Amino acid sequence: MQKLPKEIILSAESVVVVADRAYVDFENLYRWHKGNSYFVVRLKKSVKFKRLNKRELPESRHQHILVDEYIELEDAKTYSKYQ
Repeated sequence: MQKLPKEIILSAESVVVVADRAYVDFENLYRWHKGNSYFVVRLKKSVKFKRLNKRELPESRHQHILVDEYIELEDAKTYSKYQ
């Protein structure tokens, strides 16, 4: 079985949906952010963050999308991985 590369290169303005709550690869998420890509993540309950901005959801959204927020990680250890 071929192993996929850990670093996924995305073109600018890409949108990635990461639905697994166990996905905590903040280093990769930061690379996507720096590359002007967007991502959707279902965070684990233990991840501490503060809301920077909340956007209204369109009526045509998928019913599993509950909120659209821009957040900032609060835990110093977790935040250090997102750099």
